[in-house]
Amino acid sequence: MLRIINTDLLKFKGGIDREGGAAGGKMLRTLFSRMLAAYLSVIIIVLIALGFLASSIFHDHYIEKIKSELVREADAICRIVLEEYMDDAKRPVAKEKLFAIVRQYEALLQLCFIDPSLGIRSFYDEKNASKWQASEEFDVETLAKKTLFLKPISNTAMLTTF
Repeated sequence: MLRIINTDLLKFKGGIDREGGAAGGKMLRTLFSRMLAAYLSVIIIVLIALGFLASSIFHDHYIEKIKSELVREADAICRIVLEEYMDDAKRPVAKEKLFAIVRQYEALLQLCFIDPSLGIRSFYDEKNASKWQASEEFDVETLAKKTLFLKPISNTAMLTTF
């Protein structure tokens, strides 16, 4: 039995276009185009996943680097205070070292001593005086009493989290 099919109907219903390509503008008709789309989508998904993974790794590395630097500086400050600042003869040298650390980080360093003759000492860079003068009179003792977590980070330094 022989049937004659109208090719115009095939074009309209998405059949084969004899003039080249898929009829009706549909993509992914051939095996090559399907495989290409699949491979490209897998590659894009993998690249996005690798981007998130690399970002996470670099972020964690950066945080660890900054944390270790801060721990190292806290240890250095503790050593300077214990070994030099407490000695009246070495105190001017210790002050210069503490000012150098403060200038490097544009920070405020407050030392609270039990000895009333030393009291509370604040160190900050003179360039940033306007930024830190308001907090110079800050009550460190009250804040220290509200300490939630105290963790030794070396023989001489304690990491305090509020």
